[in-house]
Amino acid sequence: MGDWIDDLFDQRERMAPLAVRLRLEHMLDHAVIVDRREQFHFEFEVMRDDLTTDQADELFRALGDRQRRIPDMYAPSQSQVARWIRLFC
Repeated sequence: MGDWIDDLFDQRERMAPLAVRLRLEHMLDHAVIVDRREQFHFEFEVMRDDLTTDQADELFRALGDRQRRIPDMYAPSQSQVARWIRLFC
């Protein structure tokens, strides 16, 4: 009889804290996702009420793979600009 109560409290202990959820939302906002279905899937998973820490770890990995690369966040190099200009000249 006490098994379902133990499972209930055990599940609450494994729930992802609010800080983890906020970090996942931030990562989702900055993720490069082209497919709308995939975007909806990630939004649903991040907003789940019963998100556990194990599921949050998987989401961190999946969203981390979809983040923009650091070099892509900066201006192009001079050689890249020169190549681009040569396309028109």
